[in-house]
Amino acid sequence: MGRPLGFDPKVAIRAALAVFWAKGFEGATLSELTEAMQISRPSLYATFGDKETLFHKAMKCYDLGYMGFFDDALADPCVDEAIRRIVDGFLDLNTSETHPHGSPDTVGALVCSDAADSVRRWLLERRQKREAALAARFAKAVEEGQWPPGTDTHGLAAYLMTLLHGMDVQAASGASRKRLQQIVGLGLAVIPKATA
Repeated sequence: MGRPLGFDPKVAIRAALAVFWAKGFEGATLSELTEAMQISRPSLYATFGDKETLFHKAMKCYDLGYMGFFDDALADPCVDEAIRRIVDGFLDLNTSETHPHGSPDTVGALVCSDAADSVRRWLLERRQKREAALAARFAKAVEEGQWPPGTDTHGLAAYLMTLLHGMDVQAASGASRKRLQQIVGLGLAVIPKATA
């Protein structure tokens, strides 16, 4: 039986997430991570693996702690309400004072060099999964008669995700909630309203 850990792994992961969120994957140094997590490098490697594995675990913590609104919104029977809830969730996430503005998914991918290509590809896959889930929800809206037949559900899903990720970038650059609401208000004018 191994020696018990002298720290709480869940607390350490949340601390790592805060560093990754503020600095991105490559911008976060091992020194910053171990200092925030209050552990040594050997403890980091022994408990969490390498930096990339730690990043994956931190992003799982992000999903569980911050992104639950996305799947909850997709389950809403009204597509208009689902979209509103997703947009409001991103607005809240991007303007909260309890963590850095922007999303570690988007901001982290923007600052990845070729050396971190596997991280960039993994973040892209995460975004593509959300976009596919949104496209499936939009297809359901067409099937249920909320949107007209022939609606480009994949195009609208890509458009909305682009709008949301643009909001991430704007928020990380210091845009206010009011400004983000203006941008989103204009952007949502393209998306059809439910008819049923």
